[in-house]
Amino acid sequence: MTSARRPTAYRPRRDTREVVVAVLAVLGVLAVTVILLFVLQPSEDEPPTEQRIESPPPSVAVTKLPGDPSASTAPPASTPETSAGSPSSLPVG
Repeated sequence: MTSARRPTAYRPRRDTREVVVAVLAVLGVLAVTVILLFVLQPSEDEPPTEQRIESPPPSVAVTKLPGDPSASTAPPASTPETSAGSPSSLPVG
C-alpha cells in the first residue's frame, strides 16, 4: 500500500545562527519596550488628573436642526399677545 501524500523535497534544519539572531531581536524589542514604559510613566508626586465632561453652561446657545419640533428659539411669553382681528380675541359662545 502506498501513501497518499506527495513526496516533498528535503528541507534542512534552520541555521542555528538565524535562530539566535531572531531570538536576540525579540529580546531587544522587549527590552526597549520595558525601558520606554519605565521612562515615560507619570511621576508619582503629581496628583492624578480627573477628566470631567461638563455640560455647556445655560448661556450657550444650543443649535437645533430645522424641522425639529422642540426647536423654539423665542423665549416663551408670559402673556399671550393677540391682535384685535384675530379669532382668539372674539368671544366664544
